[in-house]
Amino acid sequence: MATHLPLPLIPKRLRQGKCKIIYVVRNPKDNAVSYYHHHRMSTFLGNYKGTWEDFLYLFMKGYLVYGSWFDHVLPYWRFQQDHPERMLFISFEDLKLDLSGMVAKIASFLERPLSADAIDAISNHCTFEQMKSNNMVNREVLPISDLFDMTQSKFMRKGIIGDWKNYFTEEQNIDFSKLYNEKMEGSGLEIIFDPEEIDNRNNNGGNVANGKLDNMQSET
Repeated sequence: MATHLPLPLIPKRLRQGKCKIIYVVRNPKDNAVSYYHHHRMSTFLGNYKGTWEDFLYLFMKGYLVYGSWFDHVLPYWRFQQDHPERMLFISFEDLKLDLSGMVAKIASFLERPLSADAIDAISNHCTFEQMKSNNMVNREVLPISDLFDMTQSKFMRKGIIGDWKNYFTEEQNIDFSKLYNEKMEGSGLEIIFDPEEIDNRNNNGGNVANGKLDNMQSET
């Protein structure tokens, strides 16, 4: 099953059972931009007509559907730290930067090892470009016109890392970085906000990098 529900709302049988969970996180700046366009196109969310500035305020306050990004992500992160055999915590950024490697990692987590050919086939099928052109994914031919207004935005838009730079003002970026550092302090969770951080990620030896936003990343 797939869900956007926060961890406390996941049925206890899933949280306490033996099932395996894969949680995918995206850096909150790009997440805010993506969510902004999703609200604009989503009839069931009221087809948001406000400004980006007002939407970012709502996002930072946790006033949108599913609540705060931090309150959603951190409980899953802590759950994974306590139950690494049951939860795989991966990022959108990792999938973009090393899709084949992440496919192999998912297969290993599920204890279903794949051949190199199978990994290549799955990776090619799951690129953003392939998914965007897949009518079973992009929502463009499904009978759900009453749910999405495709004239406002595409369901699958850009799928890139760092699109937030096209939206955040310098002041917004500074304010968001301050909030991020306050909320993430001591969590140990590290997130990529820009493709240029790849070298830092590799030096840190992790799958996601730069959990704390420094002065360089506070500039647009």
